[in-house]
Amino acid sequence: MDTEHSPDDTVTGGDARRDSSPPPSTAVAGAQRVIAEVLHATLTAQHRAGNAGATYEAVSRRIGGSKQHVGEACDPLSGRTLSLTKAVLLGPTISPAFLRSLAARVEADAGHRADLRDATMAMQESTGAVAKTVRIALADGIVTDAEGADIEAALLAAEADIAATRAALAQHRARRGAR
Repeated sequence: MDTEHSPDDTVTGGDARRDSSPPPSTAVAGAQRVIAEVLHATLTAQHRAGNAGATYEAVSRRIGGSKQHVGEACDPLSGRTLSLTKAVLLGPTISPAFLRSLAARVEADAGHRADLRDATMAMQESTGAVAKTVRIALADGIVTDAEGADIEAALLAAEADIAATRAALAQHRARRGAR
């Protein structure tokens, strides 16, 4: 096991057995827990959706780490997280889903769109905006670069709202207790 750490290590955190960094503050520990929970949820959802690249083994090959490191990064109690560089290396399907879900979770934890009904309505509006943007772009049968950029922006907004709705659902279930 290597003992040197850099900002681009697969996982970072306050594991005193592996590095001499001080124990994380409560805020840092909370952030590490959120990152691990979102990473685990993202990999689980991707795997259930049939993405064969969403296993610890496949992820470890892409990011250049071990399956154990990926497992630790998915464990909210480990205090270890993926660096942003490694998060980007998760792949073209997993990285965007993870980063959008993480952003939505941070927003939800800060009280933004934490209400499931409001988040669902925002999601509905943004997916409607995608449909309208595509309909307008296809009116003449040609999607220009500018129209393509508008569609991409609308899709990103909708994806963020979908992730926010997913986070609001998780918060709602946690408050009420999943049944």
